[in-house]
Amino acid sequence: MIGSIVAALGGFAFFALGIGALVAPGLSSAQYGLPATDRIALAFVRAVGARDLVLGIIVLLLLATRNRSALELVLGVSTLAAAGDALAVAGG
Repeated sequence: MIGSIVAALGGFAFFALGIGALVAPGLSSAQYGLPATDRIALAFVRAVGARDLVLGIIVLLLLATRNRSALELVLGVSTLAAAGDALAVAGG
């Protein structure tokens, strides 16, 4: 039960971050320490946002269909994506 709640929170978080980056990339760019006026930086933010949106949808669909083994795999891989983002921001 708690695992499903954590998975749902993660799925909704990825979904929300993705929507935010696609709808307002200038605001989301601050999360990455990128200038909101640089076209290349905003393109990066949109790309990461698209990835996060898709990951969120996948997590929520797997949770809804109760496909636990696939859900565990996707959550593990998405954690690597988030860790890569954190490393990129910290090294920036």
